[in-house]
Amino acid sequence: MEINAKAASTHVFPVMDQFQNGEVHSVFNNSFNLMFGERLIHIGAIEQGLSPFGIAVHGSIAAELTACIRQEKTAVWSAERGELAIGKSAVIHTDQAKKHDLALSLDSVPDFNRLNKYAKRCAHHLQLNGFKAGLLDTLQEQAVLLDYLLEEKSGSISFLNQLKSLEELAQGRLHIAPETVYDYWVGRGPGLTPSGDDMLTGLLASLEMQGLLSLELRASLKKYLDHQGLKRTTAVAYEYLLYALRGFFHGSIQELCMAFVSMDEARFDQALIEMERVGHTSGIDTILGMLIGIKVGR
Repeated sequence: MEINAKAASTHVFPVMDQFQNGEVHSVFNNSFNLMFGERLIHIGAIEQGLSPFGIAVHGSIAAELTACIRQEKTAVWSAERGELAIGKSAVIHTDQAKKHDLALSLDSVPDFNRLNKYAKRCAHHLQLNGFKAGLLDTLQEQAVLLDYLLEEKSGSISFLNQLKSLEELAQGRLHIAPETVYDYWVGRGPGLTPSGDDMLTGLLASLEMQGLLSLELRASLKKYLDHQGLKRTTAVAYEYLLYALRGFFHGSIQELCMAFVSMDEARFDQALIEMERVGHTSGIDTILGMLIGIKVGR
């Protein structure tokens, strides 16, 4: 099976150029991951957005490609030909793929009033449509969390104590070891990317969007991930967090960040809906992380 990739992150090519020989890491219904050295390369449908470590193919053939390589073990990259061979079953041509570096780069500093306006719009949307976050079990907990994020009201759920510690860490005001905070969030909750990791990714994106992601926070989380990351969370979540620390995010997160700083309410509403659709709870958890980041900025 030979196919042409539709899009690719620019970050996958240095990884494959360095190692050339990889292996099939994990296979799902419509996507799969390869491992080159210690780095993941995600292959999936372009309709699901582009990962910062991804290559995207047309959705109509994503499931067929995934089924085709399910029994394969090896992957080989040829930089000269721009071809990624997966066992003897498939070859993905990348020469004509549109390349994206997926750095979160905004033209201007977000307007404070607009950020808060959109944060309230986001929270009201979640309330009206009902939402399920991976780390919250009841409707009461959801309501308490949204009230806290928007109005800074204190609630009665223990989750808020952990949230306050995370906020203090992001603000550089924490008096306990960062590892204690990360121990709670990294790897916590359900999913291929656990809910705690999705919230952290959303927080990092929001802080990056506002120009508030400090060197201290980057350094402490990078150190934690280097020593504890793969012991506490999945390889996929670990990869997303590593890229987030460098300012690179999934295309759906990028679009929501850009919508947050735009004056186009219709664009914001559409980006919010698309983000909600990501994974089982991943999109919602990421949105909540972004709201946490906006509260930190406020």
